[in-house]
Amino acid sequence: MLRHHRFALALLLALVFGCAGGAQATSFNLGQVTGPGSFTTGNDKAAGPFTDTSHVTIAAGVSLIFKADIVNRVWRHGAIDDLDGTLSDASGVISDGDATTVYPSSYPYPSRLVTFTGTVLGPGHYYISLFGNSWLDVNSVNSYTANIQFAQTPLPGALLFMLTALAGFGLLGRRRSGRSAAPAA
Repeated sequence: MLRHHRFALALLLALVFGCAGGAQATSFNLGQVTGPGSFTTGNDKAAGPFTDTSHVTIAAGVSLIFKADIVNRVWRHGAIDDLDGTLSDASGVISDGDATTVYPSSYPYPSRLVTFTGTVLGPGHYYISLFGNSWLDVNSVNSYTANIQFAQTPLPGALLFMLTALAGFGLLGRRRSGRSAAPAA
């Protein structure tokens, strides 16, 4: 009789954990980026763990600065307390998001903010992964909003200095060649 109870308990546990559902996952394709621009995306999450991935390709011959801000506004019935993220390529993680909880004065509840500071990206395929655990005490969803920006890479200061020096040498050389070409009296 004990053997039957163990089997029934094992079957019940398998059913409960099997029907509880797995992690939520959503994939977004932001397409190919050929120059500066921005994207706004977001998602609604039911209770439970999740991982959302945004795919982006930077075109050949283009280098851009990647920045992103992802916000989850906590409300009285739920939140994504541990919202975080990574920027990766095929070789692995390039940058971890900086996750903090902020307390805006215009909103009665804190917000979860994940920030990616300026990272220079060259041509290739990149993955922006956002993950966390959404909790709710009502039958609803939690949402996050992502603002993803790609900015032009500035010219390095040394390049500007070199171009200025070359222009100066060009003017100096032209002035000297003008003196040597003058007829002798």
